Amino acid sequence: FFFLGRKFQFVQRSAGMSAKRKNTEDEGRAGKERAPTIASSVKLVGEEGTTQKARAICESLRSHLDSIHVLRGPGKSSEERKAHLVQACLQIMELKGVVRSSYLRVQQASEQVEKAKQEIDQQQLQLQNLAYEKLHLQREIRKCQQFRSRDEELSLISEEQFCALHPDLSEEEKSNTHKLTLARLDWELEERKRLAADLQSRKDRKEAAQQLNLQKIRQLEDTPAKLESLLLAAKPIQTLFGSGQSLMALLGDEESAATPEHLRLLPESLYILFTHLAAYRETHDRSIELRVLGDLDSARTQRAKDSEAAAPEDTGEAEEDATAEDGAADDEQRSRRTKPTKSKEELLEEKRKAFFSTHPLSVSLALQCEGKVIITLTFTLLTQLSMVVVRHSLNPSEALHSQQTENLLRDLYPGDSGRHTPNEATLYQADELNISFSEEIKSFGIPFYWAQTICGLGNQVPSTAMQQFQRRSLAQVVRDIVRRVNAQLSLAAQLATLAKNTMPLESPKAQSHFFPLKATCALQEWTEFPQEENSDVRRFKALFVREQTARTGKREVVASLQAEVTVSNAYPVQPPLFALSFVQAPKGQDVGVENNLKAMENELNVHHRELTQALDPNLLLTHQMRRCQMCFDILMEAEEREGDVGFGGGKLFVRAAVGRDRVRPFKYDIKTGFFVVR
Repeated sequence: FFFLGRKFQFVQRSAGMSAKRKNTEDEGRAGKERAPTIASSVKLVGEEGTTQKARAICESLRSHLDSIHVLRGPGKSSEERKAHLVQACLQIMELKGVVRSSYLRVQQASEQVEKAKQEIDQQQLQLQNLAYEKLHLQREIRKCQQFRSRDEELSLISEEQFCALHPDLSEEEKSNTHKLTLARLDWELEERKRLAADLQSRKDRKEAAQQLNLQKIRQLEDTPAKLESLLLAAKPIQTLFGSGQSLMALLGDEESAATPEHLRLLPESLYILFTHLAAYRETHDRSIELRVLGDLDSARTQRAKDSEAAAPEDTGEAEEDATAEDGAADDEQRSRRTKPTKSKEELLEEKRKAFFSTHPLSVSLALQCEGKVIITLTFTLLTQLSMVVVRHSLNPSEALHSQQTENLLRDLYPGDSGRHTPNEATLYQADELNISFSEEIKSFGIPFYWAQTICGLGNQVPSTAMQQFQRRSLAQVVRDIVRRVNAQLSLAAQLATLAKNTMPLESPKAQSHFFPLKATCALQEWTEFPQEENSDVRRFKALFVREQTARTGKREVVASLQAEVTVSNAYPVQPPLFALSFVQAPKGQDVGVENNLKAMENELNVHHRELTQALDPNLLLTHQMRRCQMCFDILMEAEEREGDVGFGGGKLFVRAAVGRDRVRPFKYDIKTGFFVVR
């Protein structure tokens, strides 16, 4: 009975597990995705029938056991009890078969579940592999998309330039971007190979040139010793014939204050200037006077100081060694001596004086100009600054105004006003000594760039200014100086005439080609504005008036034109500038006043080149004033006779005004004889 009870409990537990498994499958089917897949693929055969059969057997077995229990007491039938026992054993055997079949079905279901799980795991693994491959491919795609080819980093020529350089390309090659890029890369490779070969050849030439330069430098280093030996060998000949004989032959003893001693003591820069001027005088202009000024004794002292400063340091060390033995004996005497001390102000003043120290000798050049005017240029070397300054004077001195004489050579070339030092290092030195360089240098001269160039000090001139002086020789500089003086003399004469409120007379050619009409307006006033300090221009005011006779018989002013004239030191290279305005505008001149004033200013300020090319450029101010006067006459005549074709008062024009701006015909056409609009 114990065995039957244990079997009965096992059957109940198996039935409970089957029911629990069914409930678990139902819950998994509702909440999870994987469980339905397994449940759908695994199905137990006869599960419900087996459970019911097991229950029925258990109920029958329970009834038999109860009957056996009831029939167990005394007086009960043993046969009936045995029958129930047999039936119970049969039920147990049948239940055992049901349990065995249940085990088999559970094992079969487990195998099916395991097989389904393996399939799902395999599919899951394949899915993960595919996802990994997808991520890998996406990463490779991004790398390809982000890949930058080396050709994108190269600075290739544009497609338009490449096609222009290769006209033999077909339209298909031009339209195919890939082929065109490959062609550009091939061409770039060939060009870079060619440039690399060219660079290598240039480097080879550079190395060869450097080797040659080193060889020449070694030769130059040996040159001073050879020159010294040559000078020592030539000294008897110099003593016999005298040094500087060739220059003396060029200058002539009577025309020059220079002696062989002067030439020998001249500093290098002034000696270069002197020799070049002497050659220029011999070949171009014998009227030039060339002299060397200064004290010979001071020059000898200066030469001795320069020689001591240039002596090698070894001599100083030898002297120290020679006096080292006597130093101990003199220590007591030196300690007893009291040396006078100088204050900082005295030391600073000595440095300031030494800053502008000059060489005792200077070169003087006298040039003959128009009107028997002589300009004398004195070239002096500032030894501390290695800079040449120039002083100039006129003979007679009253030939020009004092301010005009002071600014005579300023702006001889563009950017060379003489107010800036050629060497920027001197500015820092002057700041340390608290010196105003631009003010202090005036008492010594003007450091023009062109003076440094002709004296062999061109390395101190700024590179921007040096470019224009490299094309100018000493002969060109001398001619430009004479041309500047002649222009200023002519300008002074014109200004003197205008100061009397009188128009200077123009040449017959100017009358026939540019100013054929008799002037009807007059110059009433010509005044000069006060000139500002350190200014390179002079400003004047001119007043032109147009008068007519009134009914009362008196002359009255109809219109007046004011012209502000600005004249620079570089006249006539820089032409005078005119600014026009009406003091009293003509009556009825309401439309086009500003336009006509601008047209007149253009005639004066823009179209001045035709006056300097056809006429004397030194008379440019006179011709501009005459043109201004003529334009004022044309303006008044056109206003009075607007709309009439013909001439009045001798002024010819076809149309009195042209265009929307109502511009008057200010230009005279010599071919047609009419005044026309430009």
